[in-house]
Amino acid sequence: LVVWSCGHIMDIGKMYSFESNKFITGFLCQTFMRLEEYPTFMFYDKACVFVRTLKNGAQQNKLLHKMLYQKIIWVVDRFHFRNPSRRDRFCMENCDARSFARLYQGNKPLFNTSAAEQCAGWFEKMGHILRYLDPLQADFFLFSMVDMRNEQLSKC
Repeated sequence: LVVWSCGHIMDIGKMYSFESNKFITGFLCQTFMRLEEYPTFMFYDKACVFVRTLKNGAQQNKLLHKMLYQKIIWVVDRFHFRNPSRRDRFCMENCDARSFARLYQGNKPLFNTSAAEQCAGWFEKMGHILRYLDPLQADFFLFSMVDMRNEQLSKC
């Protein structure tokens, strides 16, 4: 799920197993190559681990490194930036939202960094409907709901 801070859903993808760095990397590459635009900042609850993986894999995949590491600043949102992240020097220096003055006006955040979490909660409310649909019907229903939601929200 890739969501603008205003709640507009940029892209969704199916995950058949756990949320791995490999899946996230492939999904984001497909998303940004198709849309041909990159955000300046990406808020991701596991940004520290993800950025470290991208940085360490720079030699193996230079295109991926250029797409996701050099063009985007990865940030852990305030809600997920807790004590373990604060003890990690790499995370503090590279992914702490408070390090980027452009994200704040005084102490007030300029962006809704929990937009994806809120959107996931919106999806969860449809679980009782999806339970009775076959996979093809469920996909159609979800994509239709995303289209309707995006029409109601103005694009950022």
